[in-house]
Amino acid sequence: FSTIQNLNEESINLVTRRSNVNKDSSFDWLDCYLGSSFTLSNITSILNGEGASSNNYSLFFGANQQNFDLCFNTIHNAPNTNSDMVSKGALNNKSKAICRGLVRIESNAFGSNGYQKEDILLLSKDAEVDPIPNLEINNHDVKCSHGATVSQVDDEKLFYLKSRGIQEKEATKLIVNGFFESFITKIENENLREKLK
Repeated sequence: FSTIQNLNEESINLVTRRSNVNKDSSFDWLDCYLGSSFTLSNITSILNGEGASSNNYSLFFGANQQNFDLCFNTIHNAPNTNSDMVSKGALNNKSKAICRGLVRIESNAFGSNGYQKEDILLLSKDAEVDPIPNLEINNHDVKCSHGATVSQVDDEKLFYLKSRGIQEKEATKLIVNGFFESFITKIENENLREKLK
């Protein structure tokens, strides 16, 4: 299930989506949040059958005074289930984001594997982000990990590009494009991939 949300900045965007994934099946989310003045999004995958899997990939880019409240949940409710949740975002001007992720492993979900990662790039001193990765593990026979990074444009990379004759604005754009490239290459649909670029 893939979406690119590019509403005008007067819009409010409220999203709730849920998938129930049964035995030996998979469900993948790809959500890109670019527009609206405020987005509240709650995406949940419930892995109800043995061998079920879910991937949740999200991208966001905020500018001006945009606000994003993004919540991604995966509930492992069966044995030998797998999940991967990866968020990448960049914020400019006075934009703000909260990124909440939850991987919950229920007591009956032995042999399960859950992963979540949030990477956010701040392009302005006024931009703000709160990444909140969370694990709830009710079974000792599992593999789970999570992480979050918040960074700014690397001054050394910027200096290198500027020393090659590239103006600062264009150099910053190249760095941001590189930051998102690993995410964009995951998109199999070529038309969607080009539209997002």
